[in-house]
Amino acid sequence: MRPHRSEPSFAFPFRLPNGKSVSFLGSLLIFAGSFVPIVPTIFVYGYTLQIMRQAIKGQDLTLPAGMTGTGFLLDGLRGIAVSLVYLLPGLLIFLGGMGLYFATSLAFPLMIGLAEQSGEEAMAFPIVLMFFSALGF
Repeated sequence: MRPHRSEPSFAFPFRLPNGKSVSFLGSLLIFAGSFVPIVPTIFVYGYTLQIMRQAIKGQDLTLPAGMTGTGFLLDGLRGIAVSLVYLLPGLLIFLGGMGLYFATSLAFPLMIGLAEQSGEEAMAFPIVLMFFSALGF
């Protein structure tokens, strides 16, 4: 069953025979993913990738009944690996920025305390200036 342009693509599982039970099973797997975090979601991700392949190739959208659980598992793992590769650069930049922020946040009181102990209150201004420049202001 190929969706018409005016028909939403996400409605096709409910129009196919056995589509409601497969959608219900997928919903149960996603719900189980809130208790056992990763494993059920991998199967749903593999199923989603199969449907996306059919849509990209322009094939009729059908429920991929021919695949076994291991097929969905392998596709889900491949999809997650590709997603992580694309996510990695942004994640590294984000974590580096957060690390710099927390490092300066922890070092700031330490430097102020050292400046006060040494009796050099004049050092407080350059330390504060360094702190705010590290934050990007």
